[in-house]
Order: sequence, then C-alpha cells, then structure tokens
Amino acid sequence: MKRDKKTTQFYFRLAPGERKLIEKAARIDRRSTSDFIRLAVVDRAIEAIEADKKRKEDS
Repeated sequence: MKRDKKTTQFYFRLAPGERKLIEKAARIDRRSTSDFIRLAVVDRAIEAIEADKKRKEDS
C-alpha cells in the first residue's frame, strides 16, 4: 500500500502534572489530546518564527 502523504512523528516527555493539564485543556476545547498538542506545537512554532522575524528587523 502506497501512502500519498508523508508524516512526521514527534515524541514529548511530559511531567504528570503537565499531562493532566493538557488532557483537561483538550477536553475543554473538545479535541483529542493529540490534536490539541499538535495545534499547540504549531502555534508555538508560528510564535517563534514571528519573534525571530521581529528580532531580525530590529537588528
């Protein structure tokens, strides 16, 4: 079976308290925990890119 799309897997090590916090936030947002983590990582990546662009502009 040939796959059309390639995916990348990331593994995160979470403290027990962090895991419970993420699971609670995912339930509030009505998403699966993995979807919630995926969105959070994408949001953080966008923030990092924007901060880097701003830093380069200010230099």
